[in-house]
Amino acid sequence: MFKPTIENMTPEKVMVRQPFRRIKPSDSLLALESGLPEHAGIITGLLSYTYPTYADFMREQDINAHRIMSPHWYPDIVGYDEETKRYFTRKVARVTTNLPEVFASQRTSMLTGDHVDIKLISGGNSKENQDLLARFMEGWDYHDMEKAVYDLVWYSNIVADCAIVFYIDNGKPGWRSMSFPKGDILYPHYDSYGRICLFGRQYKAWDGNMEVSYLDVWDDKDYIRYRIDVDGRGKGTGAWIIDQAATAHNYPRCPVSYHNAGDTVAGPAMNLLDNFDLAMSQLCENNKAYALRIFYALGADVDITASIDGRPMQVTSTDTNSKVGFLEPAESSGSFELQMKQLIKAAYQAAHCTEPTEIKSGADISSLTVQMLSKDSYHQALLDAKEFQPALNDIVELFKFGYSVEIQKTSEYNRLNIKGTINPYIMRSEVEEVNNLSILKSAGAIPTKAAANEAAKLGYGTPRNYEEILQEQHDELVAESKAQQQTLQKQTHNPVNDSRAILNA
Repeated sequence: MFKPTIENMTPEKVMVRQPFRRIKPSDSLLALESGLPEHAGIITGLLSYTYPTYADFMREQDINAHRIMSPHWYPDIVGYDEETKRYFTRKVARVTTNLPEVFASQRTSMLTGDHVDIKLISGGNSKENQDLLARFMEGWDYHDMEKAVYDLVWYSNIVADCAIVFYIDNGKPGWRSMSFPKGDILYPHYDSYGRICLFGRQYKAWDGNMEVSYLDVWDDKDYIRYRIDVDGRGKGTGAWIIDQAATAHNYPRCPVSYHNAGDTVAGPAMNLLDNFDLAMSQLCENNKAYALRIFYALGADVDITASIDGRPMQVTSTDTNSKVGFLEPAESSGSFELQMKQLIKAAYQAAHCTEPTEIKSGADISSLTVQMLSKDSYHQALLDAKEFQPALNDIVELFKFGYSVEIQKTSEYNRLNIKGTINPYIMRSEVEEVNNLSILKSAGAIPTKAAANEAAKLGYGTPRNYEEILQEQHDELVAESKAQQQTLQKQTHNPVNDSRAILNA
């Protein structure tokens, strides 16, 4: 079976990947509805797609680049001036919303709000293994691996994919997140089992004279860097040449954790959001058109005195039946309001997010109530956690190897099966969490070390609290034993007791 490597993959082959796509309505649906005969045995059907790019995802994420801001999609008003005999353009009101960022923030916080749950799959009862796990968690926090998980989730939510690349520099592990907002174009390649065995990253950097395109490539053994062949004037063949020869990256496999979400979080809701922007802009344009009321005067021999800026100051008339007043504009805000409310509700549902809910009760509500209020996003977070699990497994595996090299315990960590899982976060009462831990510990449902680890996730202490508790208990027992020994020694050498012993003799 063919396996992509640096030796058999040229830069041109590396820079090939499956595009992102979205299903669109097909013209074949019209043919079926027109009464054309269907053929028996067809089970797949025909699908047609649109192919959004990284740039499309970025435009959807930025409120300044939404469709409503484009005069081609929402044109300005073009009129004709009879006096000047010229056409003129009047700018229309353009209003948009940052709901794509809100959707991405909500979905990301649900997955990264809590610390990644790290535990041993086997051998957890051994004190040596527990010490190694505690040290692993300390290294996990020290090297900001929670930030790596956050980057993986956040950039996957806003531009559909992200990669975490690991390296070892001077015997210490490190990582870097790579995504299109950071200027990277990602090219993953897989072996026959679906595991990443080669990864490419294209980017531009300043070499001191000009901006040059580079291509970094990792496989299961080596790392190599290419660049576009250009001279000092920016001209050249345009071919890729080796900028840094292949060197070993010192990892047992391709040191990349990659996740492809297929689409952004806001992608399914963008059509609804575009219509919402359109409705809101039309409402603003409508209010602007009818902001000034029309003044009218009915009757014979009406004389109107106006100020220098045209405002009516005095109206006089000899007609007793004369009448003046203002024409009230048609009230259309109610229909706009209903339309926008329905669009927003449908957009939240399409993005699997929860609309903000006003909590009228001032008392501390239970976690179950909050969970029910956030059930839409919470249910989706349960599914998202499963989707990100393979990439999280790679992060844990690659960090475990790099950290074992740093602390020089490679053989000890190689025999440990450490698992990391994402538990969706939901806002809850901290007092309730602490009480639950205390109840579970008192009932014997969880050991002291597990309670200490959970308390550390809530911000109380560190994962080594259990060892500190044991040390304190040991110190107390030693102190009590010494105090008892000193008491016995005093009683044994008491002069009164010695004199009584002599008299009895």
